[in-house]
Amino acid sequence: MKTLIPLVLLASLSVSPAGSGTVHGVQVGIKEVAPAVIATCTYTGDGPLANAEVTIYSPADSETAFQQGRTDPKGVFAFVPEAPGEWKFVVDDGLGHRKEVSIILTESFFEAGEADRATPEGESAAVGGRARMLSQSVIAMIVAGVIVLIGAIVFVRLRS
Repeated sequence: MKTLIPLVLLASLSVSPAGSGTVHGVQVGIKEVAPAVIATCTYTGDGPLANAEVTIYSPADSETAFQQGRTDPKGVFAFVPEAPGEWKFVVDDGLGHRKEVSIILTESFFEAGEADRATPEGESAAVGGRARMLSQSVIAMIVAGVIVLIGAIVFVRLRS
């Protein structure tokens, strides 16, 4: 029974929120400035995602890269989409921090000229992706909390 405590603690570390990206995740802010889409990539609360690899996929072909490149030292990259639809891009720093983002561009984006429709500060244009990231983080935190709670209960029962 006493070997159960270290195993429970080890298991809680293996599913900790740090592994799910809640401590050091990636945020992507989107700004649409026709004819370009500008993305600012940052580590959660820790500065720019500088020199991260970026791969962009068009609505016409979600398997083949439309464009590839890297973020600048401030974590910014831009691309000029060719058609309306769902554009997907993947940002990867090569160190385990990766974020997939989708943005849906309508005909009005292409007709807008220089209209600036920025998302609010810190918000992502891909609300569904942000919600998925949040729900995965919450689930990981709940699982880790339950495992730690079980470990604490076992520890207290073994000591009494």
